[in-house]
Amino acid sequence: MLSCQRMIRKNKNPQSSLYRVVIRSALIAGWKERRLWGLAILAGLLHTGGILDVMVRTLQTISEQTPSIFSTNWLIPLPTTFFGMTALTIKTGVALLMLLTIFIASVISQSALAIGVSPRNATRPRLALLQLLFAAGRFFWPVATLNVISLGLLWGSRFLLLLPLGFSLRDPSFLSVFIYLAAYCLFLGASLALTALHFFALQAIVIDQRTLMVALVRCYEHFKRAWVIVVETALVLTLVGVAIFAFTLLVFAVAVIPLFLLLAVAATLGYQTVVGIGMLIGILLFFALLFLAGSYAITMQYAAWGDLYLRIDERSARAKIHRLLHWLIA
Repeated sequence: MLSCQRMIRKNKNPQSSLYRVVIRSALIAGWKERRLWGLAILAGLLHTGGILDVMVRTLQTISEQTPSIFSTNWLIPLPTTFFGMTALTIKTGVALLMLLTIFIASVISQSALAIGVSPRNATRPRLALLQLLFAAGRFFWPVATLNVISLGLLWGSRFLLLLPLGFSLRDPSFLSVFIYLAAYCLFLGASLALTALHFFALQAIVIDQRTLMVALVRCYEHFKRAWVIVVETALVLTLVGVAIFAFTLLVFAVAVIPLFLLLAVAATLGYQTVVGIGMLIGILLFFALLFLAGSYAITMQYAAWGDLYLRIDERSARAKIHRLLHWLIA
């Protein structure tokens, strides 16, 4: 009887359901804060769970098949000189201006999204979207510097990964392939660590209102103390993200059945205009669902990392593998 009571007390321990609580809260927060989905897409332009990579690859595939729609040749007819500037200079300036605008919008959106879904703000009055943007603007420079640091390290690790890849392609021996696979595993670990450090430092800046240096030290201490929890959380979030996009593809497959039947009938009767319009509707539907799923997944991810940061800060998080080992030993 005594052992049963101890088991009941163990099951009531909030640590025993860490990931169930964190993921469930993040899923609810991601759906509840639908007003932040637009900010989530902008925030994901710099740090994302992979949704934009899929979108870019899909857009490239479509652009190869329909170059007249997705082509950027509208920049080519520029005159060779325009107030003393060449067309190449104008193109470069426009591209840099667009990149700078995207960077600024993404940095502000990251801060606003972190504030909007933070568990510490759950009991406070809900801020309007404009208030969130103004609050996020106060942290622009430290968050922008944080993005430069984390993205620089991430791209640096990707560049280092290309070196063993080049050797393995030039000399496809067992040793070179093994070195490439080992380097790829190290790159995945580095990406995981940099992602966790970025989100923890972001929370420290916008929620705890720490300076950039203090936030970096704080996030490193959090990662060092709970790196097993971070790895487990990243794996769980990856599985949840895969499930979200699998469900999105299922919804698209079901929704496109009537459209597919219509296209089949139109193609049989030779109505090429109807076929073209139907294909365009299918493409727009696919990207609309992809945007919705991506914005929800990114919002959910920010909520999960914010909740985990709070639990690690309060020392109320415990790794699943540690609990299993403790259970086996007990």
